[in-house]
Amino acid sequence: MCAQRSSLLRFSALPVARAAFSTGGEDTVVSTCTRKITELLNPVRIKVTSTNDDPNGSHIQVECVSEAFVGKNVVQRHKLVYKAIWEELNGPVHAVDSIVAKTPKEVGL
Repeated sequence: MCAQRSSLLRFSALPVARAAFSTGGEDTVVSTCTRKITELLNPVRIKVTSTNDDPNGSHIQVECVSEAFVGKNVVQRHKLVYKAIWEELNGPVHAVDSIVAKTPKEVGL
């Protein structure tokens, strides 16, 4: 558990500029989810990745730091992330394997 917690804290070093946007002009599942989470939650940091070497992005994980999470418990935070990508969850995204949703204060910002 401690190793897992410390890996979550290390996530705080990921700036928004390094978010998982596609590099080309194509709109991938990962880039779409990143864009929609950014639009709804205005994160300080965001990282959406395809898990299990899934090229289609049908399984993703989300790491997000946002003021929108202040005063919310874990379930409420996850609901906000799911709300942002609800369309994709009813289409190309089969599962969100993990969500790390923190406030800026929780990651030392």
